[in-house]
Amino acid sequence: MKRIKVITLVLLLMLQLNVCKQSGPITKIDFDQNLKSLGIDKNSSNANQPIDLCKVVNVDWDLIWIIPPYTTAASLKAIDAENFSEIEDKVLAASDADWFQQLVVVKQNKVVAYGEIALLPLDSTKARRSEGSLVSITKQDCTPNAGLAR
Repeated sequence: MKRIKVITLVLLLMLQLNVCKQSGPITKIDFDQNLKSLGIDKNSSNANQPIDLCKVVNVDWDLIWIIPPYTTAASLKAIDAENFSEIEDKVLAASDADWFQQLVVVKQNKVVAYGEIALLPLDSTKARRSEGSLVSITKQDCTPNAGLAR
């Protein structure tokens, strides 16, 4: 009987440690609202004015993945953040829409936020793509225009 109690206690402790390790729900951000607060019209495509992606993303981050429309499940495999699987189905389903792209925001190899942003102000079609159809930008490389057209 004592052995069963010890095993039960160990299992409960392991479960508790696993739950504590979880990062909690991933925040969905309205990046179009962030654009609006910066005075950028989401329907505008002024190519002469750079957009500062660093200001559009209002959470602490290390890496941003830009996911264009029609991204495949195979391309999403490039995102190796520990908890990406929690939102992967949502991101894949939303990639069927062609009027916005998605941002997946990563901090310390964990997704901390994600959301949609209109295509026009942040045109990633001319950006270098190192991972198939996905574009990633590190915090160190984040400057106005960060290789993206506007």
